[in-house]
Amino acid sequence: MAANNKITRLPGMISMIVSFTPWIAYWIITGMEIQWGIFLAFAVSVFLLFLDRIQQSFSFMNMFSTGYFLVATVSLAAFGHALFVEQSRTLGYLALFIMASTSVLLKRPFTYQVSKKGYSETYWEDPLFLTINNVIAAFWALVFLTNFAVSVTVAGLPAVFVSKVFIAAGITFSIVFPIKAPAYFLTRKFKATDWRVKMRKTNPRKDDHDCDVIIVGSGIGGLACGALLAKAGYKVIVLEKHTQVGGYCTSFSRRGFTFNAGVADISGLWEKGPVRYLMGDLGFDWSEYFVKNSASYIVDNKKLTNTGDLPALVSTLQSMFPHEAKGIEKFFAHAAKAYAEVYQEAEEYGVPLPAELIAKARGAGALAEYPQAHPYFYSWMSKTFADVTAEYFRDTGLKKFMAALLGYIGSAPEETPAASALTAAVAYYLHGGYFPRGGAQRFADSLKGYIETHDGAVLLRHEVTEVLVEDGAVQGVKAGDRTFRSSVVVGNVNARTLFLQLI
Repeated sequence: MAANNKITRLPGMISMIVSFTPWIAYWIITGMEIQWGIFLAFAVSVFLLFLDRIQQSFSFMNMFSTGYFLVATVSLAAFGHALFVEQSRTLGYLALFIMASTSVLLKRPFTYQVSKKGYSETYWEDPLFLTINNVIAAFWALVFLTNFAVSVTVAGLPAVFVSKVFIAAGITFSIVFPIKAPAYFLTRKFKATDWRVKMRKTNPRKDDHDCDVIIVGSGIGGLACGALLAKAGYKVIVLEKHTQVGGYCTSFSRRGFTFNAGVADISGLWEKGPVRYLMGDLGFDWSEYFVKNSASYIVDNKKLTNTGDLPALVSTLQSMFPHEAKGIEKFFAHAAKAYAEVYQEAEEYGVPLPAELIAKARGAGALAEYPQAHPYFYSWMSKTFADVTAEYFRDTGLKKFMAALLGYIGSAPEETPAASALTAAVAYYLHGGYFPRGGAQRFADSLKGYIETHDGAVLLRHEVTEVLVEDGAVQGVKAGDRTFRSSVVVGNVNARTLFLQLI
């Protein structure tokens, strides 16, 4: 994937080099004291400006270069002044410094237009993209200023050599910085709180206190974490204050009927869904634990039934809102592509990774390539769900149906990040939801059983009252009058409770 994206960036790199061709011709030819080098440079710059006009693009550098060589041409042809020939390097580098620094001050970095050719349109308006180009343009301004100073203070071949070294530094920076910068800017805060701990794998556990990892809370997150760690060979203890595991994924029975405490519809079971990956990693047949669900939504006395069949859903919505037929088709086509992009690397880790972990796990290059490799999803990342639906629909009733599942997130469309709405709500329209066979408790108990059969322990009626921290490092937890020791504690509890009450 990365190789392909580097190829797509080639036009941007070529455009940058092409923009320098008038200056290269100018310096080489006038360096041999041939005056018509100015005319050639002017002709080339005019040609580049003409190409910009045809392509309906704007290059600050090409426009500035044309202006500079126009003045040089008039000075030589009309007045016979050879200053632009005799001082070609000094005047040229001074002019380029003014050009680069002015573009930064105007917040229109001269590298921006050519850089756009190497990236998808969704990245062009990203503040990070503009920031990166501002830094690159500022670096070039420093290069040009340095070369101007060299041309004034150093003569002959040494000046030429030194200036080429700084130009090479500018080119190298222009190539490397866009790769490294996204990871730097997006992970600065993350690195301040990131941590590493040496995890050990003990011999078979001797008692209930002996473990490698302590997990506080036996919700599905804690159980899934414990099961995966147990599979990897770590000795896990899960501490739960309730009389059964599962958190919101529990069931209870009354008069022969089974009721779920919370879970009614589960996503993540499509071909690349994280729940499906989890079940496969643990050796479970997911189809024995989940069955395809159907759900109906009623908005303004209109009923929509979702069975997980996307073409049927699109057709139904189009019949309900015929004046929005094209928008409905386009919305779901783009949403499906965006959702697929979210999970296109999920097979490697089981779940999509946030920006910080992409940089940490796959390197800065992978993060730099993300907008190009995920153009549809990236376009959702900077918008609210209200912004996205407004791009496709006008009918307020249709917008309400699209937002029907935002209750899973708990925020209004105009307050909900579009990316969150896509993965937590729109996903049910794209791939449907699933119901746990036999009740939610069966799924939770299966994860509990997996931990216990892999030398782990799940202790009920063990409410953790304190996470033990010494010298800034976790040492274990207290549950009642018992103390459990470990250098790794996973909190599957409310964040407020964990950080404000337990620590």
